[in-house]
Amino acid sequence: MAYETSDIFYDDFSAFPLGEISEVTGALGEYHIVPISHYQGEWREATVYYGWRRPPWKVVEEAGEKAMEATILAERHTPILVTGDEEWKDYTLSALVRPLSFERISGLVFRYQDCRSFYALQLSRDEISLVRRKHEEVTSLASAPFSFTSDQYYELKVECQKRNLRALVNGELLLEAEDEVYLKGKVGFLAEAPARFKKVKVTMPTEAKEIFIHTKEKEERELEELRREYPQPKLWRKIDTAGFGSDRNIRWGDLNGDGKLEMVIAQKLDSIDRGNYQMISCLTACDLEGNILWQTGTPNPQNKMSTADLAFQVHDIDGDGQAEVIFTKDFRLWIADGSSGKIKRSVPTPKSPPSKAGRGVPLERIVGDSILFCNLSGRGDKKAQEIVLKDRYRNIWVFDHNLEFLWTHACNTGHYPACYDIDGDGRDELMVGYTLLDHDGSVLWELDLSDHADGIAIGNFDFNEEGKAQIALAAGDEGFILLDAEGKILRQHRLGHVQKLSVANFRPELKGLEFLTINFWGNPGITAFFDSKGDILSTFEPVHYASAFPLANWRGDGTELAFLSGHPIEGGLLDGHGRRVVMFPEDGHPTLCSDGLNLTGDERDELVVWDQQQIYIYTQDSPSRECRTGNKIYAPRRNPLYNDSNYKANISIPDWR
Repeated sequence: MAYETSDIFYDDFSAFPLGEISEVTGALGEYHIVPISHYQGEWREATVYYGWRRPPWKVVEEAGEKAMEATILAERHTPILVTGDEEWKDYTLSALVRPLSFERISGLVFRYQDCRSFYALQLSRDEISLVRRKHEEVTSLASAPFSFTSDQYYELKVECQKRNLRALVNGELLLEAEDEVYLKGKVGFLAEAPARFKKVKVTMPTEAKEIFIHTKEKEERELEELRREYPQPKLWRKIDTAGFGSDRNIRWGDLNGDGKLEMVIAQKLDSIDRGNYQMISCLTACDLEGNILWQTGTPNPQNKMSTADLAFQVHDIDGDGQAEVIFTKDFRLWIADGSSGKIKRSVPTPKSPPSKAGRGVPLERIVGDSILFCNLSGRGDKKAQEIVLKDRYRNIWVFDHNLEFLWTHACNTGHYPACYDIDGDGRDELMVGYTLLDHDGSVLWELDLSDHADGIAIGNFDFNEEGKAQIALAAGDEGFILLDAEGKILRQHRLGHVQKLSVANFRPELKGLEFLTINFWGNPGITAFFDSKGDILSTFEPVHYASAFPLANWRGDGTELAFLSGHPIEGGLLDGHGRRVVMFPEDGHPTLCSDGLNLTGDERDELVVWDQQQIYIYTQDSPSRECRTGNKIYAPRRNPLYNDSNYKANISIPDWR
């Protein structure tokens, strides 16, 4: 049947400058919003991986025409470049494709959902195939022998009409299949081996194009109506931190006892390498007016951003009602007075244990990777006064509040431990990576899993009547895992490299709390909501990078929002259905880092965005409905500020004031 068609997209890459379209993405992107510094037009790189030693895509010129070239031989993960709209349904995608290598596959992507869920028309040396990928499962829908050469371009064309899929090469129909797992989605290229792509075109039947336009207009109207139900961000503070500013390494606490939160900002010094041995070089205490209270060390305006935690916290460690700053610097563990920075006491950091591989250790003493406070001694006041200090991946050491050493343990530590009184004996247990430790360091149980834990959350998240704890893990390549208190795996979803984890009341109509995760390595930006039992509610891909996903009690009505980023177009606050319900103004604010916390005192959260030069703090442009009527306001219980980390799971337990 013939259809009247309309062009909906075309790109011959003539607007692109020659050269690579990005830089190599590193661990900085796990919890920072790194701006794209290269022109990418309407295209976005859907996949990143630290094992790729160079950017996988660049624009080249051939015979007077420009082409997008895939540049690497990727043995792990698939470089994918995408464009278009998730609402594109029935369309024809065509492009000129020249394979430059047959060591691995290359081809076209269509009806793209995310970088692990799509259809593809794939080329190898002697075969062409239509495949469907759904996370770990790759299904061949149709294939045929076809002899390709690296010396010429081939016109590849895919026709999608409802559940009918057709693939043509140079106008010849080679493959047909029927499948209805994906009925709409974006388009793009994939290439695990070098290849070139030119003259990309998407056409739609005129009727389908009209339906698409109508659908998008309706969605935009509904979203604008939804956004009007939320307060808008209003700039409340702007703080200049030029010279002493930093990345996500900021800690909050009441340093001087005035009842208000102040900041401690850390800069770092690289040692050995840029990720595993980062040491604090300077600490700056600053109030919300921008006044410097004290400094330890010398600020460095050329301070580079970190790809790991820095070991420092703000906490009333001795229980005298006044905050201290606890940190590692120059191979010592220090406790300083919060109001003045004056040192109270210190001890050397632990000596580095021998490497299991027998290669020795780069440094005699550890620099310190992160610090967590917990209650291991069972004090009746439940004060968290024991100090857990860890190195990057292998060991923890526990000290009391006087810096007296208690015990140590070696395991796959993951990035940041979590503590919780799981057995109700008044003492915290420690979840360190995949190992649960009792208060004295004895092992209660341990999971035999690969990779490491990127985030850990412990609590009664399904509101079970017995009060039994659940343990949720953002477990990297192991995916999202939900455990019971005995270490039994209740749910495991292998959705790619799950990097960040938040737990909150995103959807109050559902029982219990919801889990929110986002991926990074190999498949950045894949985002998933799970219910309190660990079952998937929805998955989507709002961006092609990660987010720290701090939480925002924005309206004070009991519904939490997830803080994607401060980017005025790609960021904002997400509701429990993944909709961007609050957006930031385009006022030149920084977008590198973000956090949400109550700074004005009305229980609702402010939105903090910053980079190394400045901090912007936004509050609501209107009081909450509860404040206006005098009724109760939502005041959730969050992670304690003294246990902060780039890798902490964000937890919010419902409560009201």
